Amino acid sequence: MPSRTDSPLNIAIIGAGLGGLSAAVALRRQGHSVTVYERYDFAGEVGASLSAASNGSRFLEQWGVDIKAAKPVRYPMSWISQY
Repeated sequence: MPSRTDSPLNIAIIGAGLGGLSAAVALRRQGHSVTVYERYDFAGEVGASLSAASNGSRFLEQWGVDIKAAKPVRYPMSWISQY
């Protein structure tokens, strides 16, 4: 079992995707110093999208993300493929 430390850790996260950014938020809320590394520079991006199910949205709200201010788009059920 790893030893527990009360000292903040310096943590590097590789990848600024949803998982990496979520980990960074959670670790910073625990008082750790976090650096996120991403090799893609996003220079050619025109827009961005984040898809989160309702249970994922609950985590965003708990982390203080103002979802209404982000102006979420809700797609009609007819656009969703059912397998």
